[in-house]
Amino acid sequence: MKKGWRGLRAQVGQLWNIPQARAYLLSVLWHNLAAGWFFATYVLFLLERGMSLQQANLINGVFMAVCFVFDPITGKLADRVGQRKVFVWGLWGWAASFGVYFASHGFWAFAVAEAVGAIGHSLISEALESWLRNTTDEKTAHETMSTTSSLSPLVFIPTALGGGLVGAHFGLEWPWMLAAGSCVIAAVVCRKLLSRFGEGKAENNPETPNLSVAQVAKLTLRHPNLAFSLVIAFGIGAAVMPYNMFWTVTLRNLGADLGWLGAMWIPIAVMTGLGANWARKQTEGKQSVAKAVALIGAPMVLPLLWPKLWPVVAFFALHELGRGAIRPVLFTYANRHIENHYRSTANSIRSAVWTLGGATGLIISGFLSNNLTTVQVWAISGVGLLGLALWARAKG
Repeated sequence: MKKGWRGLRAQVGQLWNIPQARAYLLSVLWHNLAAGWFFATYVLFLLERGMSLQQANLINGVFMAVCFVFDPITGKLADRVGQRKVFVWGLWGWAASFGVYFASHGFWAFAVAEAVGAIGHSLISEALESWLRNTTDEKTAHETMSTTSSLSPLVFIPTALGGGLVGAHFGLEWPWMLAAGSCVIAAVVCRKLLSRFGEGKAENNPETPNLSVAQVAKLTLRHPNLAFSLVIAFGIGAAVMPYNMFWTVTLRNLGADLGWLGAMWIPIAVMTGLGANWARKQTEGKQSVAKAVALIGAPMVLPLLWPKLWPVVAFFALHELGRGAIRPVLFTYANRHIENHYRSTANSIRSAVWTLGGATGLIISGFLSNNLTTVQVWAISGVGLLGLALWARAKG
């Protein structure tokens, strides 16, 4: 472990000398620090406000559906006006969403908050990653994303832990207000960090075709490697959402105390960081994708065999290894086949398919939760991911 963290520190030192890598690293860390306040209390807040698990899933499904619609549009916008600019706009959108959540009490108010947040998320998603890949080579972009993904979960710890404690002692609405204020600060800081690179508009090369969203979508579907990345994105989105929505409820039902649920972000952050650090050396294309998917899926099945609090906590932490690895691995693989002038649009289409999978998973798992335990729903998702990993391995 010591050697691993020393290596990570050395990697950060190397990337620090590359201006784009440094700006990307700091911006993502600020973004994640700001967003962590409500992570441990999100579903519990909705349940306290009278929502059922199925209603909570539907509310989060609004987020997924709006992301699916807006992701390609905001990707096209980023290719036209600048990826860094829309990233900062997205932070303002998140701040507005959290403010609406703080003041909301009913289903439709929560749905509005999710819709606003989804627009903010769509502006943020894949924007800085596309800018980084456009302005550096594949190796630098992959190592920067993997290294940042190793560090960024750690900055969730103080805000997620603080949000759990604030929610337990002062009310579950207050983490939302803390997140809103933190996102405003992050937007100001990130704008300053990214402004040194100029205006940020895409190059207007008369020889470069100006493709529409529909044209990029058609190109993506016809390209076998990009179509493969869409299948993986949809499958992961559908399978991991029951974990995202049910983990706090599951741990609470197994005896966990609300006050320390925020502390779960310590093992989550460590394991996600280790997974991202492992991903730094995973550049084998489909085989690396298959490994990451299997790492996500296998620990989702194991709680069914030992449904006690501490074993479930351990399996949950193991699951985060794959979660930390999959995004940089899949991004690097897909972006080998994407050209600069439509990179944000293509990446946003993949992000939209991921959220479509998430919406599908939310709806299905919400209905399943009426008749099955959350641990049983996890196991179904895990088996599905193991099948997806075998398919990806066969394709490689």
